[in-house]
Amino acid sequence: MSITRALIDLDRLVANAGVFREAAPDGMDIMAVVKGDAYGHGAVACSRALVDAGIRWLAVATLEEAAALRENGIDEHILVFAPPLADRLPAYAALNVDITAVSIEVLEAIVAYRPELVERLHVKVDTGMSRLGIQPPDIGRAAAILHSTGYRPRAIWTHLAHSASRPDPRSVDQDRILRTVAADHGLADVPRHILNTGGFVHHKELRRAEDPLARIGIGLYGIALTSAPPADRLQPVMRVLSRVLQVKHVEAGTGVSYDHTWRAPEATRIATIGAGYADGVPRLLSNRGAVGFPGPGTSHPIVGRVCMDMMMVDIGPAPEAATSDIATGDEVVLLGTGGPTAAQVAHWADTISYEICTGLGARVPREYADRAGQ
Repeated sequence: MSITRALIDLDRLVANAGVFREAAPDGMDIMAVVKGDAYGHGAVACSRALVDAGIRWLAVATLEEAAALRENGIDEHILVFAPPLADRLPAYAALNVDITAVSIEVLEAIVAYRPELVERLHVKVDTGMSRLGIQPPDIGRAAAILHSTGYRPRAIWTHLAHSASRPDPRSVDQDRILRTVAADHGLADVPRHILNTGGFVHHKELRRAEDPLARIGIGLYGIALTSAPPADRLQPVMRVLSRVLQVKHVEAGTGVSYDHTWRAPEATRIATIGAGYADGVPRLLSNRGAVGFPGPGTSHPIVGRVCMDMMMVDIGPAPEAATSDIATGDEVVLLGTGGPTAAQVAHWADTISYEICTGLGARVPREYADRAGQ
């Protein structure tokens, strides 16, 4: 019943995963990152499709996201990126999810609670992101704690800070730091994961069989900040549609929407669309963005302020051919095939594609094409 809806093509999602799997060396698996409700695409449906296609590792940001997957019957390995608070360790154990250790404090809490949880531990080293992770000078102390338990952690890992849009020697430096501290403190035999989507695309030399996992997030959804191989083979998974609520003729000089930040330079028609910032349309698209109309196959600019529930589009003077006209009830493409890409919308909104997808409003239903295209 919703006027605005998001169409998710699970076949494209699985195909995108295949692009990365084909490019990975033998021995390296893909860890599908489905945090942020699978970057706005719907974590449960996307995870099910990926697992059905053979993905055995998933990653989420929070314990709550992991619980939602478990409650929906997803039994594969799940890594939670956020570090655990001590009082939440029983939930990690009950859900049988992997844990990120980012500090000596976290390691001590895990060992005090249940030392065998070290076997599900991914030790994060801060090699340059300065967000989460154990600083290299503290790895010796961390290694001593780990060795004292008699258990080997699942992995040691880091996050690349400069890999998103191009190759960067600092990514290679981060890889070197991780390997050095692991070797120096008796952790060289612990499996590593270093690559995210950008690192995988831009640093083929870091795709190593001895590193068993690559964390692929935004690329799974067909959104890449580069056209470098294999990203050039990715397909966007999401398409967001809305509908025209009203079409009206306005005279030259007529102001549109709040504060009349746009006035018609000539007589024209304004289409009011049933989507606004409560649906995830950035308000910064006011007088900057555009939408597509599948029938005419044309793009028209957003004019005036984007409102909470609506926005206005200048569709030009009435065409001579009535069959190419835009009318109440017509479909509008806000994002995806037939309309702007996530990168275009992000450019207009002065942000990144990730925020456009994850910002899609909760009241916008996700509709899924299954693996058979139904």
